[in-house]
Order: sequence, then structure tokens, then C-alpha cells
Amino acid sequence: MPSWDDIKPKAIARQLPLVWYLNYDPATKGFTGRLAGDRIARLIGKTFRGLPLEQAQTPAAFGAMQPLLSRVVTEPAIYFGSGNIFQHENAFLAGERLLLPLAANGESSDGLLGVTEYQPNESIAMGVQPAVDVGFWFDLDGHSKG
Repeated sequence: MPSWDDIKPKAIARQLPLVWYLNYDPATKGFTGRLAGDRIARLIGKTFRGLPLEQAQTPAAFGAMQPLLSRVVTEPAIYFGSGNIFQHENAFLAGERLLLPLAANGESSDGLLGVTEYQPNESIAMGVQPAVDVGFWFDLDGHSKG
């Protein structure tokens, strides 16, 4: 399993505005923000660097995302989601989200790398919350888990 140190920002410079990273503490099962690319931070309306995930999101968004993020790091598994991935009141933004587990020691997951691409919507400028629509799971052997 790759670590954050294996990721070379220069190699993914064009994608960095869409990238986000969370630290994971297996003892507390909690996530803390480490990085939010420009497009992600602007859309959410804040940077979540250093914030526990439950403080960076509304209770509803945290309730929807925590199980998904936890599954990525605890199995570990890769998640690909598409469809309505952000919500603001009754409006949605379509896009795709990829979540990958990371491990500093190469074995035990202690982080999560996310990449989220979305279709801009002029009526929704910022303050959105993550949403979960259609998702696909893959174990690290590449087998689909549904």
C-alpha cells in the first residue's frame, strides 16, 4: 500500500486542486484533515487542514461519509463513486470521487487520499456537503466488492 510520501506533487500538479487527504488514527478511528486542494476547499467553503472530520462537516454529512471513509482504511479497499457527490440544500453537483487507502509503513492504513472531480454549477458556489450516490468497491487485489 503506498504512503503519502510516495505521492509526488509535481507528477500530479494538474490534479492537485481536486485532491484531498485525511490522516486516520486507528486507535480512535478518527480522521483529521491534512490537505484540501483549491477547488475542493473553495466548494466546501473552508479548508479542513488540522480539523477532525466531525468538525469539518455537518453532522449529516459526517454521518454519511464516516462509514465510507472508514471502510476504505479498515478493509483496506478502493472506492469509486459517481453521480451526485455534493449537495447544497435540495441541489446536487454531479461528479466522481476516488478514495485510496495510504499507509506510512506500507501495511496498516493511516491515511486516505481522495480525488473529487465535479461539474461546476453557477447556482452553487460554495458551502456544499459531500453526498454518496453510486459507489463501487475494490479490494486491493482488484476484485469488485459491490
